[in-house]
This record gives sequence, structure tokens and C-alpha cells, in this order.
Amino acid sequence: MTRDHYFKVHLNGQISRPRTLNSGIPQGSVLALILFNLYTMVIPATESRKLMYADDIALAVQHISLHTISCTLTQDLNTIADYFQRWKLRPNLKKKKQVTTFHLNNKMANTKLDVQFCGESISHEANPKYLGVTLDWSLTCQQNLKNTCNNCLGIFCSSILCANVVSQQSH
Repeated sequence: MTRDHYFKVHLNGQISRPRTLNSGIPQGSVLALILFNLYTMVIPATESRKLMYADDIALAVQHISLHTISCTLTQDLNTIADYFQRWKLRPNLKKKKQVTTFHLNNKMANTKLDVQFCGESISHEANPKYLGVTLDWSLTCQQNLKNTCNNCLGIFCSSILCANVVSQQSH
């Protein structure tokens, strides 16, 4: 566990006084990786499929009934919340939580699920971003491709602008 570790907050050019870090372990340490693996290895079984990467856990459910999907996700999130409470782990409730539906039926494109976690409704997100990829309801990743193209276009335009400024300065 962390001992004699301090932190300061840098905000708007101001620096807070040092504060003692009372719990936790240094991020990236060998112990952090071992403990994360131990804790996540024994998360209870759920009906939904758990997809875990770093500190993110995504739940995936497949069913013809959206009501059944909502109930399954809420039940599985309650199972995970109970596990967290038993082991004195605290989920980051400020971290963005979102739910969406993926399907091939255009009529259902804007359907919102009613899913709860720790007593809070989870917001619906039409194009959630997971592990850096923007997803859409039909899993075509069209929105991600548009975002990537826009980012590349922005870099390309900036490069042209820089090149023009440099060439004008040399004349």
C-alpha cells in the first residue's frame, strides 16, 4: 500500500499544497497489476458477457427482447456492485457510464434501454466510444470512420497551412 506518497493539484496556473495519499498503490506498479488481476479474476458469474480492459468493464447481452436485455444488464450490474461492496471496492460513479443497443432493425435505431447501476439510471448513448472506437447501432463503425477522416483532414489542413506560412515567409 502507499506510504509517504504526496500529491499536488495543478489548476489554472495555481498549485495546491501537498496532500497525503492515504490509500491505494502506485499506478503501473507490479503490485497494481497483480491486484487488478486478482480482483477481476473472481468477479462473479453474470448472464451477460463481461469484456474487461484495464479498468473498464463492458457487459454485452444478446436477446430478442429489449426488456429482457434491460433486466439482465441491471441484474448483472447489481451482482457486480454487490461484489464491489463486499471487497470494499468503489466504482467510479463519475466516470461516464452509457448503454446502447446494437441491432440490424432500423425501426429500433433510437430505442433506449432502462438500465440501473447503484441506484442511478445509465444514460443512453447512440454512438458510444469504447477503447477509442466510436460504435453505432449497426456496428458498421461509420461514425468512427467519419471522426477519423475529420481528424486526418484537420491534420492535413494544418500541414498545408504551416507549409503556406513557411513558403510565404521565405519569399
